Amino acid sequence: MFGKKILLFGLTCSIFMGGEAWAAAGWTAYGTVAELRATTAKRFYVKLNVTSNPSDCRNKEWFYRDDSRPGADYMFRALMGAVTDGKKVRVYVTGI
Repeated sequence: MFGKKILLFGLTCSIFMGGEAWAAAGWTAYGTVAELRATTAKRFYVKLNVTSNPSDCRNKEWFYRDDSRPGADYMFRALMGAVTDGKKVRVYVTGI
């Protein structure tokens, strides 16, 4: 298993970054993972209990990541580790 520092680094560096134009991009506040869902639609969803989210998205707690994007597997494992250990995480949102 990866060390926690590496997991958090991978999580913060690879979360929700795409090549598209970013609207209202930025870091959320730190929060606990309330729910993590893998889907058959080649993406996974995560619900974070955060107090601030800079995106213009209607729902300020749910986020998703496409499984086909680089680093998605590391991010999923880092989120699973955060669930298991009760650690707080934050994500970089693109507002897309």
